[in-house]
Amino acid sequence: MNSFDYTGKTALITGASSGIGRDFARQLANRGVSLILIARSEKKLQALATELVKTHGVSIAIIVQDLVEPDAISNITERLEKLSVTPTF
Repeated sequence: MNSFDYTGKTALITGASSGIGRDFARQLANRGVSLILIARSEKKLQALATELVKTHGVSIAIIVQDLVEPDAISNITERLEKLSVTPTF
């Protein structure tokens, strides 16, 4: 039995367009977690976001970003600020 309360939580998932990242997104959306999905493929991110909103009704933001780019972290941070998301650890 899962005892963690996911109410009001937001998860940021990198590599969300396929593989483990996509599976994490589906599992967390199933628990009602809002998601910020990051990957290189906008088309795949859009498809996943559409699926998860339709299936689970969760809030989803996507960030199209290749993490190997030198300015990837600053680009993601800037987008998070525009979304009014403050990372917590």
